[in-house]
Amino acid sequence: MKITDVSVQVVDAGVTMLFAERLIMNLANVIVRVRTEDGIEGVAGSSTYLGAQAVAAALAELKPLLIGEDPLYRERIWQRLNEVSILMVLRAVGSCGSRRRPSGLQAARGPSGPAARVR
Repeated sequence: MKITDVSVQVVDAGVTMLFAERLIMNLANVIVRVRTEDGIEGVAGSSTYLGAQAVAAALAELKPLLIGEDPLYRERIWQRLNEVSILMVLRAVGSCGSRRRPSGLQAARGPSGPAARVR
C-alpha cells in the first residue's frame, strides 16, 4: 500500500477571541486527508487560534515526502518529517538576517571565532 495524495484544508470555525486587548484570533481547523492506492483514506485534524494558514502551508510543503510511502510505517514517516521540519526551522532562523547564531546552534556546534581556534 502506498500514499498517492495528501490534501490540506483550513476551515474557519467562526469563533473569534480577543487576546491582550489587541490581537484578534480566529479559531480554525486544519484538516489533512491522506489517500492510498488501495482507495483507503485517512483524515486527521487540529484546531488552532493562531497560525492555521502557516500550518497548512508547511504541511503542503512536506507532501512530496509522503507520496509513495507506506502509511503503515508511521514511525519511519514521523522520523523523516521530524528531521526535515527541524532543518526547515534552522534554515528559517539562519535567514533572518542576523550574523549571530542562535544559542542552541552555538551550543550544538561549540564555540566559534578566532578565540576558539587558538589552543
